[in-house]
Amino acid sequence: MNDQLATIFLDNWSIYQRIITFNYMRHKEFAAETFNVFNKLEVKEPLEILDLGCGDAQPMTVQLKQLKVGSYTGYDLSDTALEFARLNLQPFDCKIALRQGPMQTLIHQERGSFDVIYSSYAIHHLLDDQKASLLQDCYNKLSGKGCLIMIDLLRDKNESLHHYIDRYIDDIKNHWVLLSAQERELIYNHMRQYDFPAVKDDMMAWASKIGFLVEESPVNDGLNKMLVLTKP
Repeated sequence: MNDQLATIFLDNWSIYQRIITFNYMRHKEFAAETFNVFNKLEVKEPLEILDLGCGDAQPMTVQLKQLKVGSYTGYDLSDTALEFARLNLQPFDCKIALRQGPMQTLIHQERGSFDVIYSSYAIHHLLDDQKASLLQDCYNKLSGKGCLIMIDLLRDKNESLHHYIDRYIDDIKNHWVLLSAQERELIYNHMRQYDFPAVKDDMMAWASKIGFLVEESPVNDGLNKMLVLTKP
């Protein structure tokens, strides 16, 4: 990543960190529900964890403080994000592996297996056929009774992509008041170019066909949703 792109990344990452701080995308509620999922796991500790689109790994550090972890592996497109992740993960006494590249490519090439695969607000950047392939690779890389925790943008049944994006942007305009108009405009442009959230029912059907046991979290604000996909 060159200096100019790194600067753009840092500027946008600052915006995202404030979105988390202001809880605009329900990170606090999803973090609490994620911890509940970890508590119900039927796998032996220490846990082997894979984080898809890990960014700076900050959301997962909240969980790692409370768990017995053998290894944490993070994938992200941005090497700058992974540098932040490396710093955030320094306090943890477990094996750390951070890999730069497309998550759908890296997991297909992955030789290890995991008890938990976690992804927060990353999978919606893939096209639908890529999402379905990713789910299959996740299933293949999970240990028995392991699970995929997916927190993401998901559309309602029969809702077009265009309508969902417009609905999300309206929510930002009405509620994300602690961001400037310029910052919000950057988010709108990003969503229109790079966000391709699947229909929730389609995602659940793909997962069920692969063999996952599918559960939807009660945390659901009509825009952001959480699915827990468990391998039998």
